[in-house]
Amino acid sequence: MITEVLTAIKNLYDAGGAAGTALRAANTGGQWLNEAKDDVPPPYTTVSWIASTAEDYMGGNYEIGSIQFDIFSEADDGGIEALGIADKLMTLYNDSTLTISDHTHLAMIRDGTGAAIFIDDVWQITITYSLWFD
Repeated sequence: MITEVLTAIKNLYDAGGAAGTALRAANTGGQWLNEAKDDVPPPYTTVSWIASTAEDYMGGNYEIGSIQFDIFSEADDGGIEALGIADKLMTLYNDSTLTISDHTHLAMIRDGTGAAIFIDDVWQITITYSLWFD
């Protein structure tokens, strides 16, 4: 299921209508699994699978996955570029529906958005989501 979920996230990034177009235009370095290649200049985003659990909830059996997006920017603007990309990323992914086989995707819920932090001349923002499947 992990591979299918990450593929569906990439597919939504590539073909997410107006929201996907806006995110891709701002996120010029692209979206990468876990980390970008060394020669890719920011801004870019990464997506990582964090964990999954099986839950019995209100009479149903569900898989709950956690993913994390990280946004990286070198713009000397106090994190404004990274925050703008975060807004576009949330517009695309908040409450989105992913298409995967063998499971029905029920919800993609944003758990939180971290503060913009500045490390080694790079701004970084982390956004986490929970994914519910039956």
